[in-house]
Order: sequence, then structure tokens, then C-alpha cells
Amino acid sequence: MVEVSGCPSGSFRNCHKVVTDTYRLQKNKPIDEYFEDEVWCLFADMGFNVMNRDRKLKLNVIKGETTKQIDVLAKDDETILIIECKVSNEPTKRNLQKDLGETNAIREDIRKGLYELFGRTCKMAWVYATKNIIWSDPDLKRAEHYSISIIKDEDIEYFSELLKHIGRSAKYQLLADIFQHKKIPGLECKVPAIRGEMGKTHFYAFAIEPYKLLKISYVCHRLKGSDKNNLITYQRMLDKNRLKEIRNYVENGGLFPNSIVINLESSKITFNALTTKSNVDKERTEAVLGILELPSAYKSAFIIDGQHRLYGFTDSNYAIKTTIPVIAFENLNEIDQADLFIDINSKQKRVKRSLLEDLVADTKWGSEKPKEQLQALRSKVVTTLGRELDSPLYEKISASEMKNDTKRPLTIVTLTSALNKTQLFGHIKTGKNIIEYGPLFDNDMETSLIRGKVILSGYLNLFKNAMKEHWDLGSAPGGYLCTNGGVTALIYVMKAIIDHIDRKAIENSILKSRDMKPDELLVEISKYTQPLIEFFKTAPPEVIQDYRKKYGFAGYTDCSNSMMEQINKKYPDFINANLKTYLEEIKSESHQKAKLLVPEVHLMISEKVLSKLKKEFGTENDDWWYKGIPKTVRLKVSERKEDDEQHPALEKCFDLIHYKEVILDNWSLFEKQFSRGNGNKKEKMSWMNELNEIRKKVSHPERGRVSTKELAFVEEIHHWLKDMSDDIPIQLITLKNEGKILK
Repeated sequence: MVEVSGCPSGSFRNCHKVVTDTYRLQKNKPIDEYFEDEVWCLFADMGFNVMNRDRKLKLNVIKGETTKQIDVLAKDDETILIIECKVSNEPTKRNLQKDLGETNAIREDIRKGLYELFGRTCKMAWVYATKNIIWSDPDLKRAEHYSISIIKDEDIEYFSELLKHIGRSAKYQLLADIFQHKKIPGLECKVPAIRGEMGKTHFYAFAIEPYKLLKISYVCHRLKGSDKNNLITYQRMLDKNRLKEIRNYVENGGLFPNSIVINLESSKITFNALTTKSNVDKERTEAVLGILELPSAYKSAFIIDGQHRLYGFTDSNYAIKTTIPVIAFENLNEIDQADLFIDINSKQKRVKRSLLEDLVADTKWGSEKPKEQLQALRSKVVTTLGRELDSPLYEKISASEMKNDTKRPLTIVTLTSALNKTQLFGHIKTGKNIIEYGPLFDNDMETSLIRGKVILSGYLNLFKNAMKEHWDLGSAPGGYLCTNGGVTALIYVMKAIIDHIDRKAIENSILKSRDMKPDELLVEISKYTQPLIEFFKTAPPEVIQDYRKKYGFAGYTDCSNSMMEQINKKYPDFINANLKTYLEEIKSESHQKAKLLVPEVHLMISEKVLSKLKKEFGTENDDWWYKGIPKTVRLKVSERKEDDEQHPALEKCFDLIHYKEVILDNWSLFEKQFSRGNGNKKEKMSWMNELNEIRKKVSHPERGRVSTKELAFVEEIHHWLKDMSDDIPIQLITLKNEGKILK
């Protein structure tokens, strides 16, 4: 930061007169230095107590003859980490073969030097921290072969977020990833325990100090994500406020009677029995008392339930002073852990639909049931697109346990729903338990995942690359395409384009979409997206805002039809049943006509119902109000009256659907007039539900457009009410001009 006096524009030229104004100039650090600082701060905040002071740290490689500059060095009581930082301004594919080879060549010399300095009691690891670097598969394999750990963009984001929630205990999650399956000196722990058996699974019941369990615990958070090389993740992200409440509760002497539920890998534990099972009938027990030796390794105790209770002890003195009850299962596989988590939480705190939808990608991936296979495939494609650097949805999808915002405007539930409705991967044949494969499905689940990612990513990239600024806005003002509504509508359009490609393929006896390679299909798709891209490039703000207002299936469908209209203008043969109906409705102006007619119908119903109530019960002391209007409706109408600053008369505060409740409550009074159709009284009044749904569209265009069929219904109700007698049902009124009964 530099301070300059008397420079009105920040320039140093021609500044002769010193004035009292002060201007602060800021120069951004180079991106590599900024990233190194970010990584350094992350490790420092986690509680590593020995770290390099600056970027100038150099370690001897060969007896002092040459040195290696170290970006970040971080040490605690059990571990030493050497972090190499690699960064790019934009997501970039980079060949790291040379860097990895050099690291592998010098690592042993560095290791010896650090052991001489710190002793051999610490476990050491080399880490590559990268930002905007797209790793190639060969480099990933090299890093694994050289035992070099990788921390990518999403990992840094996850650990930074976790640090805000649980403080320095986040360090053990990070070390768990770096030192997987490795024995760490200093983590040894033995506890008295009782071993029992539930079904075919062993479990252990014991008490332990929280600080000991924190070191070896691991929580499979959805925010961190998962891939084919990682564990299935199923836990919600920790709630910072809830952790604070638990910490305060603990420090004020609070007790937790419920046990923490964990899973231990049997290959890493030892149980020395002190008793044997009793075979005496009166004392028969399957429980055995003994000493349980817990694994001396990070990531060896998987928290299935009770993460908040455990991590609430972080940075509390009570983490050492007290013990907590634990139930530890033995050797549960990942699917069983996730299923147990769902079972426990669905009976306690409701598991969010977004988390369940996210979990499907892992828990149902190996299912033999066709329906679950499609669910898993859709979920896996969406979550993968949200994590890969070269995807247009990278960092645009909110984690299943977090609220979406302008930067992460998309949700897993909405996108998987769009893929389900369009059946792009397929659907279950009616009456059969087999899949009718869609255009994105390949030979099996793995190849379909790849095909789906490539085609969806390539399609959405057409819009992102053409309108990057618009896309990056997300749901911020002015943005639409990269929102739940925008991407859903684009997916609907994509399905319509593929259907059109298939129709032309049949006409011309050429390959259909399912038989095309991803790149070939994308070439065909891109041809039809150009008119739509040009439309959005020049669309004024008010048009974008109109698109944004529409939501739900009807709203998203309306948006997709409007988009397809732009394609149809250039390619008239691009047409389908839905688009044809949409274009006809626009020409007929059904929505605008309904917009004028529905309020009139509402007023007619109001006048007929309220006038009859007043005639029946009288207006003195508002008897019509207290005797004719059910209490539930009176409360709602009164509330509307109070909320309106003008405080209109009660008669003007009824919603359309309120009249249905009034009519049903006074059925003997209104039955002859307002009955339509057959059945009980609710069925005879169901026409008002249909009318109310149309009213919602008229009042809220974002719910969709009124169709010509719906307009015809409103017109029919309008004629019916207009000709309605106070006492005689319309079914008995003979229309003189037509000589027939109006039904």
C-alpha cells in the first residue's frame, strides 16, 4: 500500500502542489505469490506451529551444493508437510511431468535434511497445491506413484470452509487425506471397551476423551465431493451456529447421553478380551469386556452420526477433561455407512431432499434396479460437472447441504429433475422393469457417465463461451442462463433439438443421435443453438427479467418454448407438438384474453355469493359475515384487510378460492346454483379449483401461459355465471337462441 499526497488521479506526473487530500494506491500481488500466501494462511490457521517465514526458504539438496526453494513448509507435533504451489490465471491444462520428476529426485535429500533438523518422530509428506490447473490422467498417476499428495481448488475451498466451522480440528481432515492408511507415531490409543454383535457385525461400546477421537476421526462431507478414487461422502456440512451452541453447552456442564456412532476398519484395530461369553442360562451374554486398541492413523474412525457433538469440543478445555460415549461398528462398507446415516437421521432430523439426491450418485451406483441406476447416473453426472475445472457448471452448483447464492445459483435437485423429465438418459418402460435408453446413454453406467458429461458440458459451453459475462453473473441481476430456470429450460431445448435431429435422421436414413459420437452430436446440436445465442446476446434487460420471473415446471416449459420459437424462426421445420401449441396460443392471445376475463368472473362469483348470504342472514350486526362465512375464511379475509394500508371493505378482501369454502359451508343454500358435474359436493365444486389455477397464471405470469383450452373453460364459466338464476341451476336453463341445454 502506497500513500500519495496531492495526486487527483493517482498519477505521479505534474503533482507540484501538496493538498490535504490523501489517495491510497493498491497494487495486486502476482497470482503465484497471492496463491502461496493463501495456502500458507490456510495451514497456519489450522495450527501448524512451525512454518516458513517467507518465500525465500531454501533447503539443501546435495550437501549444500545446491538448494531447493520451498513455497510452504508446515510442521506440527506429528507431521511435516512440504507444499509446492502451482497456479494459473484461468483453468488450464498443464503438463507437470517434469515438475513431478524433479520433486521425486530431490525428495530424499530434503527428507534427510529435515529429519536432521526436527528428528525422525514426524511423518513427512510432499504436497502439490494447485489452482486453475486441470490435471491430466498420466500426471495424476505419476503423483500417486511418487506418493505426492494433491490439493486442488475445491479441496482448498472445502478446508477453508471447514476451518471456519470447526477451527483447528479441520487439520485432521486434511492430514487424513494426505496420510491415508499410514501409521502415525503419537496417535496410539487404548480404551476399555465392551464388544457385542448386531446381526453379523461386531460393535464396540466405550468412552474416550474427545481430543483423542478428533485426531483419528474423519467425516465424509458432501461439500468435499467424491469421485471414483475417493470414499462415498454422505454427511451434511457442519453448522457453525450449532457447534457454538454445543460448545457453550459443554462448557456449562451439559451432558450428551447419546453415543457418537463411528465405523472402524477391523484390519487396523486390536481387541484383547478380558472376559469370555457366558453360557450360563441366567447370565447368558454375547458381550465381552476387553481393551480396544484404536488405529494409530488419521482417517481411521468414520463419523456416521454425532459429528456436531464431537466437533463441538474443538478448542474447548473439556476436550481433555471429559469423556464421551461411542458406539463403534467394525468394517462397515461405504454403502452401509451411508444407509445407516440416512436411517438414523431420517428418524431424527429430516434429511434434506438435496442431500438425498446427492447421495443417490454413490449409494445407488451399483444397484441392479433400473430405476435406481438412472437416478444414480443423473446425480453423478450433475455432481461431476459441478467439480470439474473445464465444465461450464464448475463451482456453479451449491453443495447439497448449503444454500445456493448468486455465485452458486444451481441445485442438484433441479438439474437432476430436468434430466429426469427430458429422459435424456432413458426411462423405465411402462409396465416393465427395463430401461428404454435415451440419447445420452452409452453401453454401461461408466461410459454413459462420460458420454453424458461430454455432451451436456459441450452443449452448455456453447452458451457460456458465447456470453461469458452473462453466464458468470449466475443469478445476480441481469443473469438468467446460468440459473436453475435457465439451465433447466436449456436442457428442455436440448432434448427438443435431439428429437428433431432424430426425426431428420429417420427421414434421410442416417445415424440417429444415440449412434453418434459425442463430438458428432454436438456439431449437429450447435447448428440449432446459434439463433438462440444471437437472441440472448441482444436481448434487452426487460426480456431477461421476464424469463427470470418464470419458475416451476410450467414456467420452465414456457421459457423453453419461447427459446425454441427463436430456433423455429430460422429453421421452420424445427417444430414439435408443444411448440406448435405454444405458437398457436401466442397468436390467439389466449393469455391476454384470460387476463381480462378472469377478474370479471371473480367479481360475478363474489356478487352472487355475498348478495345471497346477505339476503339469507341479513346485514344487521354483520350477521351475513358471522353466520355465513366460516371462521377459517373470516380469519384469512380479516388478515388481508389489516395488511392492506387502505383497509378496504371486507367484501373486497376475499380470494377466489375462499368462495368455494363459503359455498361448501352453506351447501344447502348454494347447491342448486353452483353444482357442476356429478359426485359429492367437493367433486361438484372442483371446477373452482381449475378456475383458481388459471387465475394464478393470470396474476403470476411466471407460473406459465394460459392455454387456449384453459381460455375456453374460463369463457364457458363466464357464460354460465352470466345466465345463472338466483334459484335455478344452469343445467335447467333453456337457451332460447340455441334451443338446447348448456352443460
